[in-house]
Amino acid sequence: MKKLIINKNDDPSIVVEKILESNEKDIVLVIPKSSKISNSVANFHLIKREAEADSKNLLIESVDDEALALAKAAKLPGINPFLSMHKKSMSDIIAQEPTVAKQIVLEKDDVAEVDFTAKDKLNKPKLFLPKIGHMKGLIAAVAIIIPVFTIAAITTAPRVSVSLNVEEYPWQFEEKVSVISGVEKNDLTANTIAGEVFTEKKNLTLEFNTSGEKKVEKKATGMIKIYNAFSSTSQPLVATTRLLTPDGKLFRLVDNITVPGANIVDGEIAPSSIDAKVIADKPGAEYNIGPVERFSIPGFQGTSKYKAFYGASLSNMAGGFIGVISFPTDEDAKKAKAKVEKQLAENLKAFSSNSIPENFIVLSDASKITINKIEIVEDINKEGKFSVYGEGQLKTIAFPKISFLELLQKKASDQIGFSVSLEENKLLFNNISTNIDSNSIFFNVDWNGVATRLIDDETIKQAIKGKNSADLKNYITSLDGVASAKISFWPFWVKKSPDNTSKINIEIVK
Repeated sequence: MKKLIINKNDDPSIVVEKILESNEKDIVLVIPKSSKISNSVANFHLIKREAEADSKNLLIESVDDEALALAKAAKLPGINPFLSMHKKSMSDIIAQEPTVAKQIVLEKDDVAEVDFTAKDKLNKPKLFLPKIGHMKGLIAAVAIIIPVFTIAAITTAPRVSVSLNVEEYPWQFEEKVSVISGVEKNDLTANTIAGEVFTEKKNLTLEFNTSGEKKVEKKATGMIKIYNAFSSTSQPLVATTRLLTPDGKLFRLVDNITVPGANIVDGEIAPSSIDAKVIADKPGAEYNIGPVERFSIPGFQGTSKYKAFYGASLSNMAGGFIGVISFPTDEDAKKAKAKVEKQLAENLKAFSSNSIPENFIVLSDASKITINKIEIVEDINKEGKFSVYGEGQLKTIAFPKISFLELLQKKASDQIGFSVSLEENKLLFNNISTNIDSNSIFFNVDWNGVATRLIDDETIKQAIKGKNSADLKNYITSLDGVASAKISFWPFWVKKSPDNTSKINIEIVK
């Protein structure tokens, strides 16, 4: 026979594993005081069942009377190793008494019957007068036993365990539900849930190959400053006004401008200036020139303004070209736009699925993608590719999972007659209709599952504290949705529930 000593915090599955791993057929299971498995008789039933399935014989050894009581309730043999040491010397004068919990088993259909797993009243012990020769042993035994029982009586606090077997009610919900964003709260009576709108915006630029070629002539462009060193009077200049470089290259103003008047400082003219865009008079790369210190204005030639109005460039002129270039055909542009739209939509959906909180429900048809802009960038890069730029927006209407569950629980509770919890077997959303502009969704719900009474442990503890066994039984049997119950008092002489709710244990069994 092998002894298996379990740890105080071992749960039933660990204990079963230790038993099954043992090669011995006969096992003594040593359970420490206040062990985790001593919380419920169900743990001992589980241990017994698994041991018997593996053809193993168990003996429970413990100094914890509650553990021995629960073992006995599960029909497992048990011993207290300390008390068994003195059993022989005391058996002549002390009747053996089982130390087990008193259990009241209540059935809804027969609440008047009370069944005890241990005798409610102990048989009166028979008194045997000891022989003179046994007196020394008797004195020694009494000297040990009296302190032990005294300590046990002082330290053992009354406890009560209530095991409630709740009824299961098959329940189905098939109704239309509305989700509306902007409402302050849910209207569960009207099947309306307050939703929330999530909006995401994205932009995207992709490059594409061109399949077309064409001959082009482009004029160089750039920026210059035009100065007024003539007078404090402003000077308007029209678009196409000529500006000439020292080497004879002609550029023209792109837009109408007005050169501000010069400043007069201490009688001296301080030139004013304005920036202006210019374009070459002719196409070609020869107009792609560097900065120019002075542009003259031929239109003022022969007047006093000729030398007082002038231009200067600080950056290069660029873009002048004559030759064959690649360009996107209409088919190129059409395919490119379609691909940008598709990629933009995929990016929006992926980003949205990650940005909406997990505690929200998002239906498949509750989103709308809007492409706000798709445009082709005309410039062809060095690799001969053109680009397409796109902007889009995704708008999604979602609703909190907890609000949906509250709706189902209210409907089930109203129909069954008391508060219930739900266990889902099937959930489908059908006939989804989304109106993004009005921030609303309408859909049918098909929910199928099981409802059980919602048990509030603390409420029951407060209700039964201090009640005697009869009142406690009456309260438990009055609870709707409870099929049967079992009440266990500890120690066996306790006749009412403790006032301290921490000494009351409520267990729900389905």
